[in-house]
Amino acid sequence: MATMTDDRQKGLQIFPGSELETVADIGIWITSPEGVRFVPGFIYTALLPFLRESRLKGDELAALVSKEHCYAAAYHAIAILERVGVISAGKQSAIEPHALARSHVECLAGTANWVAAARAQESRRPDRLFDDPLAGQLAGEGGFGWIAKRAHWVDGLAIRTRFFDDFLRDATRSGAIRQVVSLASGLDIRAWCLDWPEGVRILELDRQVVLAKKLHTADTAGYRGCPHATFISADLTAGWTHLLLDERLGFDPAEPTAWLLEGLLVYLERHHVERLLDDVAELSTTGSRLGIDLVSGSVLDPRRNFLWLKELREQGCPWRFGTDEPAALLECQGWDASVVALEEAERRYGRSSSDSPMQGSYYRFVTAYRKRCDR
Repeated sequence: MATMTDDRQKGLQIFPGSELETVADIGIWITSPEGVRFVPGFIYTALLPFLRESRLKGDELAALVSKEHCYAAAYHAIAILERVGVISAGKQSAIEPHALARSHVECLAGTANWVAAARAQESRRPDRLFDDPLAGQLAGEGGFGWIAKRAHWVDGLAIRTRFFDDFLRDATRSGAIRQVVSLASGLDIRAWCLDWPEGVRILELDRQVVLAKKLHTADTAGYRGCPHATFISADLTAGWTHLLLDERLGFDPAEPTAWLLEGLLVYLERHHVERLLDDVAELSTTGSRLGIDLVSGSVLDPRRNFLWLKELREQGCPWRFGTDEPAALLECQGWDASVVALEEAERRYGRSSSDSPMQGSYYRFVTAYRKRCDR
């Protein structure tokens, strides 16, 4: 925990072993690993007197600093300081990094409502790519309110849903895969609605509040029971593999598995992404399949998408991870990866999402085959 004095921070601990003397030092230290090259160190120095004395919000602090410096740079500098636990809502505070991670993951439950609203709108179209009969009930007012202001997202999310529907069908219809694991499964009802081959077992992991809402809504709508599916409450940024390996669930890491990580990795820190993929690889034998979606690292550059990234951060669900080498991310772990850009999927399904931040070559669907197992 950080120690605060009346006039400045001394010995402030961000992570074990990293002691930094001033806010300016923190800025210099955090800029490099985050890749935010355009935020110069003097921005943090300019913020320091306001952070010592002020209880203003991030927007207000950025506005003060922007009298002499770029508003976007100042705002993003404040966002970085909040992320590492130096300040919170414009006030100096000391927050444990793991506490920040927990609160962030809890905020992500709301994104499931937005995606459900997009699926509901898609399901109403005569040329729909899929039919999700419960999406409207699951989305709620909050989900529809969010998507109403961002209608340009619907096509991109619909394409993503259909792409991974097809991925799961293809993976299980070959006959070699009889267990499917969906991490951060959200409010989709694939367990009920996809035409699963006989003998396939579905295991879904997500936050308890998300799973409870889905199961209650499905039960109320008459989708009673799903004998081939098991729903597991888990925090995927913490230990979760022991939950899946509970022998009562029937998961067998010695059998090929189809893994789905849809709409998840972009919200996680890099170290959480790497740990999650390590865990998946550890539980995957030869012949397993994996489906994930990723954004390009350039999408996370505030110079490119400042307003959108600012909005997501204020909603409590900032985009945090992107990569320009999605295949390499998996190939080093023994996966043979194939990358499909959103623009290619648009041609496949006859849709365009050109107005969305998920557009074109910057948003990718990655499917992979486990070609070796080092366990």
